[in-house]
Amino acid sequence: MGRTPGLVPGLAGVVAAVLISPAVAEQSTTFEVSATIVAGCEINGALATNGQSIGTYGTVDFGTHAALSTETVTAAILPDAGLTLACTPDVLLTVTLGGGLNNGATRNMKAAGSNALQPYTLHRDAGLSQEYAVDQPYAVTFDDPEAIILPVYGQAPLSGDKPPDIYSDTVLITLSW
Repeated sequence: MGRTPGLVPGLAGVVAAVLISPAVAEQSTTFEVSATIVAGCEINGALATNGQSIGTYGTVDFGTHAALSTETVTAAILPDAGLTLACTPDVLLTVTLGGGLNNGATRNMKAAGSNALQPYTLHRDAGLSQEYAVDQPYAVTFDDPEAIILPVYGQAPLSGDKPPDIYSDTVLITLSW
C-alpha cells in the first residue's frame, strides 16, 4: 500500500483541500442617499397635481335685495370650511381669477330664469381699490403658511331695473407656486 511518508492516513486529502480552497476576500463600496425638498402647497392636506380641481373654494354672497334697489352692495368670500390651503414658508403663491361664465366687458351674474345680467367686480382688498383683472396672476401674501385665506371681495352696483330672480356666476380660481 503506498503511503505518503510523514502524513497520517486521510490527512493528506484534508491538507490538499485546504491548500486549493479559494481565499475569502472582503470588498466594500459606498452609495449615496439624497432627497430634494422643494417649496410647495397642499390643498386639503394633500399635494395638488398640476391642473387638479380642488372643488369649490367658497362663495361671494351679495345677499337679497329689492328689484328696485340702486345701492352698491359688497361681500367678502366665505371660504368653504372643508377646504384648507397650506404652503411651505417663503413660497411664492399667486392667484388668478377667470372672467366667470358670463364675462363680457365686465364680470356678470346671470339670472336663472332669463338672460338678464348683473355686473360685479372682484377685488384683492376690503377697500375695493385693487380689482382682480381677468386671467391676471397676483401674488398672495400670508402670515400663517398653515392657514392661507385667499382675499376675494366683491362689489355689485344694482341698477334697479333687473327682473326679480336669482343671479349667479362661477369663477375659475387658479393657484400657482
